[in-house]
Amino acid sequence: MLQDLLGAKQEDDEMVQQILNTFFKFLFFAATRDIVLHSTQMVSIVLELLSDKNPNIKGLVNGILDYVQLHDEMWMQEIKMRRF
Repeated sequence: MLQDLLGAKQEDDEMVQQILNTFFKFLFFAATRDIVLHSTQMVSIVLELLSDKNPNIKGLVNGILDYVQLHDEMWMQEIKMRRF
């Protein structure tokens, strides 16, 4: 799954960006959004990337987390706590 690939390729910024992009696209559709948000650890992994030094990754992470907050009340609280 994507989260396993992300863990394996965490030192490759280009690969991390591509995986995050794919994850972001899954969030646009209700069926895949529910699976990703509630059956994987992807949001937790994205939260860990908040402190990444690469500005492209950081931008993607912030976009993903903003989108997640709009669609999931539980994650909204967690994201707010981790960001501030």
